Formats: sequence, structure tokens, C-alpha cells
Amino acid sequence: MKIPTRVPFIVKSLSDVSGRREKRVLLRELESLLGGSYQPRVILDLSKVALTRPVNVEALLQCIEHVAARDGAVALVAPSPQTRLVLELTRIDRIAQVFASQEEAESQGRWTLSDSVKERPNRPAEEESRWVA
Repeated sequence: MKIPTRVPFIVKSLSDVSGRREKRVLLRELESLLGGSYQPRVILDLSKVALTRPVNVEALLQCIEHVAARDGAVALVAPSPQTRLVLELTRIDRIAQVFASQEEAESQGRWTLSDSVKERPNRPAEEESRWVA
């Protein structure tokens, strides 16, 4: 039986995702970086991405879910003012901590994901359909 290892920090720079194919590639890259780690602490650099497109927001949320599935935590760093506003409006800033820089995130040491990410309740089908456009 392989015992999962814990790594200090995993840093991943996100870029704009234009479609499902690029999103799958991004998630595969993240899974590769996570490897067999347990409770990974992932720093996602948002300096090169604008969260103005729904596919980018969805990709970010799926990255957070992949880390949460391993009982890990995510820090979002270097968002532009526009991206920071999107994080607030979508309430992503409530499930992952936001920092101005990678150094600031690393100096904080231990961050946690909100319990709302870890506990994904099953929603009734009619409630799900309200949120689908």
C-alpha cells in the first residue's frame, strides 16, 4: 500500500481557457502536479487570467474541487482588480483565500478550504435546473 506524501506548496499559473479541451488539459496538469500528495497546499497564480468568461470560472472551481478531494487547500494569488471583483461576486473568495502575492501566501503558511467545498450536498434535480442557463 502506497502512503500518500505531503508536499510543501504546489504552484500553478493559470491562463485563459478557451474551451473544454483546454480545461481538460489544465486539470490533467494539476492532477500530475498533485501526484500522490495528501493535503496539498496549492497556490494558483491568477495574474495571467481574466475570470470574465464562464469557462475560466468553471476551470478554477474544478481545480479547487480537485484539491479539496485530497483534503487540501488552495490560495489564489495576484488577481487583477477585475478578477478580484469576479471572485467576490461568485463568492469564490469565501472558499479559497486570496493573496496579493505568492510570497504573502507562503508566509501565511497554512490555509484551509471552506467546509462548503468539502461537504458537497446532493441537490434535488429541480434545484439544479434553476442554476443552469
